Amino acid sequence: EPQICGYVPPAKKDVVSEASQGGEQESVQGKVVFPGQRVEYQLDTQPQLPSSLAYGIKSVSFTDSYDRYLKPDKQTLEMMDLNTGKPVSKKKYTTKWDDSRHMFTLTVTDQETIGQWRAGTNPRIQVRFEGTVSDDAPTDHKVNNKWVLTLNNSLTPSNEVFNIPPTLNPKKKDTQKDPTIDIDGMTALLGDEIYYRVDIDATQTNQAYKVWRLGMTDDYDDSYLKLDASKVEITDETGKDVTARFNIQDKDGVLYAYAKTVDTEVPATGETVKGDPQPTDLKAYSESDEHNPLTQPSIDQTLLGHTYTATMPMTVIKVTDGYVVRNKATQVLNKVRKDTNEVTNPLKPVNPSKDVTVKVGGESVNGRSIYKGRTFLYQLDSSIIPADRAYPQVDQWKIVDPLNTEYDQYTGQWAVYATRDLYAGGQVVAAKGDRIAGNGFDSSKFGGDLFTATADGNGQVTVEATDLYRQLVSTDIDHEAGWRAYIQCKRVKVGERIENQFTEIFNDKNLPSNIVWTRTPDMTPGIHIEKYDVASG
Repeated sequence: EPQICGYVPPAKKDVVSEASQGGEQESVQGKVVFPGQRVEYQLDTQPQLPSSLAYGIKSVSFTDSYDRYLKPDKQTLEMMDLNTGKPVSKKKYTTKWDDSRHMFTLTVTDQETIGQWRAGTNPRIQVRFEGTVSDDAPTDHKVNNKWVLTLNNSLTPSNEVFNIPPTLNPKKKDTQKDPTIDIDGMTALLGDEIYYRVDIDATQTNQAYKVWRLGMTDDYDDSYLKLDASKVEITDETGKDVTARFNIQDKDGVLYAYAKTVDTEVPATGETVKGDPQPTDLKAYSESDEHNPLTQPSIDQTLLGHTYTATMPMTVIKVTDGYVVRNKATQVLNKVRKDTNEVTNPLKPVNPSKDVTVKVGGESVNGRSIYKGRTFLYQLDSSIIPADRAYPQVDQWKIVDPLNTEYDQYTGQWAVYATRDLYAGGQVVAAKGDRIAGNGFDSSKFGGDLFTATADGNGQVTVEATDLYRQLVSTDIDHEAGWRAYIQCKRVKVGERIENQFTEIFNDKNLPSNIVWTRTPDMTPGIHIEKYDVASG
């Protein structure tokens, strides 16, 4: 005692959607605003000034602190008298902008206007201005704003308003057809299928304005991979196929997948912008950031709140030893672009080879003579299957050699040798160079035969890995695998160039070997008679 009554005038702040952006001019406090979009800030104060004011109001000013990533449109700044519903003449106040500190101060200079802030009155003032979020605004930065009402020497801060940035976390996966089998970093062979899967993040729903573009661009390595565009599909997080809601285009080794535009109501004009026709050049559509929300359609907003997966089935069409196929995609959300993680697959050629010898491990006689009636060996080398394969399961592995029975007769003698160490349970059960199958071979130490050899009536000889061998190779992806078969033949007819080539069948791949050839000269002795005269000789 004596009592003193203190009065704190109200100072409120709000951020509203701007009509030129297709907004409804309602509060978008806490909602998502993209770089390049405009917002409107409104500063309101409607004090009930006590009739028992000890001191009169001699000065009135408004100081606004805006975000460093906001570009204010200074000419839009205005003060409104809400009691009259009319703007206050700019002659009645001054504005000082401080760009380095990202703030401005509006000071009322007209004494008559200041006089309206007398004891017992209810002045109702709003200061508003517009601004654009900078294109370089970080994607993890809140764009905020607050202001301070100054009456005499009394400073009353407002609440702080903010808009959150768009958040998107696209991901890239590298799998088999089964999406649960990850093959990122694993070695791919010619003919292997690689399934690129791109997760498009559209989970944010609290948008200040309609989202007008959503999709992804994937520039894949078309020198080594071929995309089956007819099998590209897009699913939501429940697995539901939503491909029909996206435009898809495969052009020059780039896949574009973007949500279709739909009929869009524009509150500022009261008109509806048609969603069709759809963009025909998705490359241009994905690259251009020019969008007028008053005249151009947006996407279906019900697509928001979900994650979409675009599946791209690829086939390896070319391999270079040591080359690594790399891939990442880019998600596009309005003007924001974000790359996914990168996935890789080293490539490894698989090249079966053929040779001709006269004994196991002997020198090559390719291009040389084999005499009629002699036996010799066709040497059949399988491909060397790499370790850490994208597809470790071996379902089929055999060599089919169609002999030319006019010249070569299969004797039924055969053998198989390991060209790489063979493992079982992490232990070497057959070293490189060991015999592992053939005539009279005891395979009991392996628990059964590793290979079989058969011949049909047309001279076609097939050497095939058994289930046991394939299982050993399938379960060991830490080491390379390969084998060499010999089949014995007898040359039964002379000829100048007798060619032979086999086909290796590995899973669903048919791999031809090189061509070898030999000759068989006619060694039959002969006699002939000439007539001549003695005098000339």
